[in-house]
Amino acid sequence: FEQRFDGDVGVLAMQYADEPSWRAFVGGTGPARESSTALARAVVAAVKSTEPHHRPAVYIYGQSLGAIGADTARSAVTADGDAAVICQTVLAGPPAGTVRRHDPDTLYLLNGSDPVTHWRPSIIWSPPTDPAAASHDLPRPRWLPLVSFLGTSADLLGALSFPAGHGHQYGTEQGTQVRGCVPRAPGRGLVQPIGPRAAS
Repeated sequence: FEQRFDGDVGVLAMQYADEPSWRAFVGGTGPARESSTALARAVVAAVKSTEPHHRPAVYIYGQSLGAIGADTARSAVTADGDAAVICQTVLAGPPAGTVRRHDPDTLYLLNGSDPVTHWRPSIIWSPPTDPAAASHDLPRPRWLPLVSFLGTSADLLGALSFPAGHGHQYGTEQGTQVRGCVPRAPGRGLVQPIGPRAAS
C-alpha cells in the first residue's frame, strides 16, 4: 500500500485473537468478524465527520481469517448505507467458501497453489472450483477423488513455507493491484476523485 500511494498511508488494525490464525479459525470466525466490523464502522464514522475535501481514501483489507472479517465488515458498512465511503475491499487468501464472490468493489487475491483457498470436505468427491481470480503460479495436480482431499489437507501444513506469491504467502500485489479511489455518492454515480491519501 505504501508503494501504491507513495507512502501517504495510515493503517489501522485490531487483533482478533491471541492464538495462531488456524486455531482461531477452528474455534470460530465470530471474533474476527465482530472486531473487523467494529473497526470498519469506527473508521467510516471518523471519515464521515471530516470535511469532504480532506477525507482519506478507505480500503478494507484482510488475509486468510482476516479476509473473512474484512468481507463481513464490508457487508456491514454496506448495510449501514455507507458503502460509498469505502474505495475497495482487498481479500487475500480467504479460506474456501467463506467470502462473497463477484463483488465488483472487492479485489480477490488467490494463489493457485494456496491450499487454504481450495480445502473443503466436498473435494473428497468433486474437484475444487478454481476461481477465475486465482493466479496460476504453480501447476496444479490433476484432481482425484479422496486422494486430492488428502493431498490438499497435507499441503495445509506447509502453506506458509513458500516464498511470497505462492502458497498462503502473499506479496506486494496486495497493495499494488488496488485501484485508485473514485468514491460514489449514493444515487449520484461517480463523483470527483479525492486525493491519493489512503487508509486501510
